[in-house]
Amino acid sequence: MVPNSPNTSEKHRQLFRSLFERTNLQVDQDFEFSRIDNNTYDLSYACLLIPRFTNHLLVGDITSFLQMWLQNLCISYDWRLDYIDFQPTYFHWIMRVQMTDAPARIIKIVKSNLSKQIFEEFPRFKKENQSNDFWAGPSLVLAGRQPHPDPLIREFIRITREGQGIPFWNRDEK
Repeated sequence: MVPNSPNTSEKHRQLFRSLFERTNLQVDQDFEFSRIDNNTYDLSYACLLIPRFTNHLLVGDITSFLQMWLQNLCISYDWRLDYIDFQPTYFHWIMRVQMTDAPARIIKIVKSNLSKQIFEEFPRFKKENQSNDFWAGPSLVLAGRQPHPDPLIREFIRITREGQGIPFWNRDEK
């Protein structure tokens, strides 16, 4: 989701307004461009996904596989991976893409490919998750080269879990 994109629904715009208001953050919404050559520009996105199930933690071997799989996706699609962070409850990365790569398309590709590989390599996750998507529905994607601040991540996780009907008891979960 890109907050001010024409393709962003009003529901998603409200989600972003709520996130920013609740965390008292001023997030620079300007796109960052850097010239690569005469025909191509560079656009950066900071992306965050959380597992659909709260007990599907990103710890151990899965983090090594996720890093390798995301790097391979980036090479396959001519994206550049600049930053990657795993916490037990979320997967956060920053990538540079070409201007023709829409953020919704990027997230769809990443979620679909990583979900398929997770379920193949770690079948225990597929037993509980009947969907073909390891990741929770919404994703947090903002234009820029800075990692998402911790208060924004916590609030995004809280709102996502509440949307799933899962109480968010631990305010310190990250």
